[in-house]
Amino acid sequence: GDAGLLFEPGNPVALARALRTLAEDPRKREELARKGKERVAAHFTWDTAIPRLVSIYREAIELSGRPS
Repeated sequence: GDAGLLFEPGNPVALARALRTLAEDPRKREELARKGKERVAAHFTWDTAIPRLVSIYREAIELSGRPS
């Protein structure tokens, strides 16, 4: 919840409340946007994404039974 608003999946009323919160609170919007950008910059760089992708591909190959 620190870089976005959480609400119950499949609950349109909860979604509407979250959207209303953002529409009515410019400071909250700016804070969430800033924290979201910080999170992406910290966790989704090429240096972090490539090892994760390699790991996923290796696991898929192992599960398929094919030699790597």
